[in-house]
Amino acid sequence: MRMRVSYLFSVFMFLLIGLYSCKDDNENPSPNPSFKITIDEGDTHPVISQQGGTINIPFTATGEWNATMINDRAESWITINPSSGKSGDIELSVTATANETYDERNATIVLQCGDDKKEIVVTQKQKDALTVTSSKYEVPSGGGNISVEVKANIEYEIEVKADWIKQVENQDTRALTSSLLNFKVDFNDTESKREGEIIIKSGNLSETVKVYQEYGDFITLTQKDFTLPEEGGTVDIEINSTVGYDVKMPSGANWITEIQSRAVSTHTRHYQVEPNENYDSREAKIIFYNTEDETIADTVSIYQMYKGAILVARNEYQVKSEGEVLSFSVNSNVKFNVSVSDSWIKPIETRELVEKQLNFSIVENLMEEDRIGFIVLSSEKIKQEIKISQYGKGLKNPDGNIDDMPNIPW
Repeated sequence: MRMRVSYLFSVFMFLLIGLYSCKDDNENPSPNPSFKITIDEGDTHPVISQQGGTINIPFTATGEWNATMINDRAESWITINPSSGKSGDIELSVTATANETYDERNATIVLQCGDDKKEIVVTQKQKDALTVTSSKYEVPSGGGNISVEVKANIEYEIEVKADWIKQVENQDTRALTSSLLNFKVDFNDTESKREGEIIIKSGNLSETVKVYQEYGDFITLTQKDFTLPEEGGTVDIEINSTVGYDVKMPSGANWITEIQSRAVSTHTRHYQVEPNENYDSREAKIIFYNTEDETIADTVSIYQMYKGAILVARNEYQVKSEGEVLSFSVNSNVKFNVSVSDSWIKPIETRELVEKQLNFSIVENLMEEDRIGFIVLSSEKIKQEIKISQYGKGLKNPDGNIDDMPNIPW
């Protein structure tokens, strides 16, 4: 009987251990095989030409894998084959159509094997563009300026095949944007028509702009606008002409006189502009014209700045010792700044300031001595000082009498 019990106990323990082992196996199952994708770093950023084509990307997968596109819109121009498969060494084919746009485009392919992911970013180059909006320009015999509009998304070079065409400003571009190339065409004194070329090129791309210039009677000025300061000065006007010409001075332009003492030149006229003592700017237009045909003419404009002024009714004020509010008007044709010399003169900000009405608070003078301060109105070239004198406490009223009553009006 004792042996039977021992036997049953051994069987019970064996079953118990077996159940415990099965429970551990269920709670801690054996790990799955490792899933991994291996791809060279250099193959994760392939580049396809603008013309399109197919590239092959090798990689290794340790289990079943698949390939998907992150952006569905890229499926319109790119395909992948195969899109899934079993473990092993795989070669993924990526095919892109030609890129007929002027922008670079990109697509991201995700390779996945189990929990392992790898991204492949495919780049396709844009279609290079180099165009001009007009390939022909006609310029009068007197010369002038032309602007060539270029649309390009690549760097380009400019070649001018005429010494009478000179580039004024050079702009380059890397995006498909419009840029203006400016050129100055000299006056034509060759007594015949002429033709020049502006070539814009980049690699195999090239655009040629033809410039045609007539020949005929003309009067042209190399500079048509002059701006002088209020102090005046001299103006040198260079004239190019194939005909004789005369000059028309506007009425009232007696502030401009021709300088006769300098060497006489048929191509340059010299003028003296007097200082402007007025508070307004002034302008005069001088016309150079052909005496036989006044339609052949050119005009120069001379503009002179006004005399800057900051005017106040008084430049000195006497105030009481107990202080007060000081207000005065300012007449000015320039913007000006306001500053004070001492802290006892305090500007009061008001809306009237825009009408040039200035207000100041004069602090009470607690000292026995008189004191002097200044309000300064200044612009870039002009400075106006206003002197502020304040009596000492209890000494004097503005009428000069001795008085201990500082609150008596004055």
